[in-house]
Amino acid sequence: MAAIFLILINLLELFVIRSTEVGNLVRNAPSFQSSINSPPNKGPLWPYKAVDDIIALGNLNGQFECAYTGQDSLNYGWWIVDLKNTYDITRICLLNRGDSYYTDLKNFKIIATNRPVSGDENICSTIGGQSVDKALDINDYKCFTCPSSTVGSFVEIRKTKVDEFVGSLCDVRIYGQLIGPRASQLLNITQFKTFPHDLDIGKLNDFNLQSIWLKTGSLYRYFRIDFGKQIKINGVFIVGSATDYSNRKFTNVYVSISSVPETIFSTGDIYLANNYRSTAYVAYETHRLFVNGIITGRYLVISQNSPATSTYHLEITELSIYGYYDNISLGGRIGKELLVESIKVDGNDVTSQLTNGIYEEPTSVELKTNAYLEITITTALIDSFCMNAVHPSTTKDLTVEVVNASNGTIEIYMLNGGFKGLECVCVKNLSIITNLIKVSGKDDESITEIDVFGKCK
Repeated sequence: MAAIFLILINLLELFVIRSTEVGNLVRNAPSFQSSINSPPNKGPLWPYKAVDDIIALGNLNGQFECAYTGQDSLNYGWWIVDLKNTYDITRICLLNRGDSYYTDLKNFKIIATNRPVSGDENICSTIGGQSVDKALDINDYKCFTCPSSTVGSFVEIRKTKVDEFVGSLCDVRIYGQLIGPRASQLLNITQFKTFPHDLDIGKLNDFNLQSIWLKTGSLYRYFRIDFGKQIKINGVFIVGSATDYSNRKFTNVYVSISSVPETIFSTGDIYLANNYRSTAYVAYETHRLFVNGIITGRYLVISQNSPATSTYHLEITELSIYGYYDNISLGGRIGKELLVESIKVDGNDVTSQLTNGIYEEPTSVELKTNAYLEITITTALIDSFCMNAVHPSTTKDLTVEVVNASNGTIEIYMLNGGFKGLECVCVKNLSIITNLIKVSGKDDESITEIDVFGKCK
């Protein structure tokens, strides 16, 4: 009988929770925070713990179920949730902890914004040094009524004092009226290709805090995503590593968007982040790198570059990308990847090795000094020619000869050889009708992949 009574009580409690959920905009919505607190015996206190289906005032069955950042002595901590569309926000409700640590929920403001970085901010409420009341049960929310025209598609809780947790967020509910759709959304990154090709990109969204991509040393310190076609990107969230706490390794970072797979550093590239330098001393810092607008391209490259250092350390545990496809087919426009008919080195066919989408050395082809790599394509107006090369020195360029199909003349271009190791280098803005491209080197390079972009004739 007692067991039946407990079941009825649990069902009634569940009904009460769900009945008050009507109109809540953020249950299981994407959420992020300035850093991921990962205390011993509690595991990572992810931002999603403030909007997931598990509602508790702290510990529940041995698990801590509230969101918490780390303490950053130099920066204001933050927690943010994505509403996915634009709303006129009317009310925001917070569920605090139910133990003696409830005082962590203080010194913050609640902001509505149209993008997840500082800019167009509409303040819903500001809370000072007096903390939000301790919750007595899981229905004891503190609600804040927002002023009229508190408009945005993200809601952020931002600390007004440094060196404090954004913590005690055991649940968040947000209510408002829909204004309209938002184009840019969180992308499903599992559908994209990566360099290195064998990297399990799904693990960059698995809430595990494992270092999925780590490169140290002076060579090959970049990570690339191929979206498969042109896409509009307006920002990324990147979670660093545990080493962020001690030595701020996430520095001199560039995040570029390009229509070609080039990886070698170029000052002419278009960046989401240009020489980004973290100022935080906190483990698992979240870097939010967004532009005011959009950048169109097919490839995203995260890299490090600094003339002042010869040793790099680039480490990523989680990655989230915001953008959208515009549903406009490239058709025959400049920028479409062209079909390569054949590739030969000194008469030997190497097409399969250099067009398989694997940019690493296992499928490389040697290009001896003064030998020629001949690439035959269907006659096209080419825009860019790209080549993945393993370069043994930093002094010798590669020569690209493009045969003009209209008059038989040869246009000569130089591929930048100012790198050592594995890079993708491109000759861009060509605008030549051709069906034959020749490449020669002076340094015994290894070639791993060939890409040609343009418009078919």
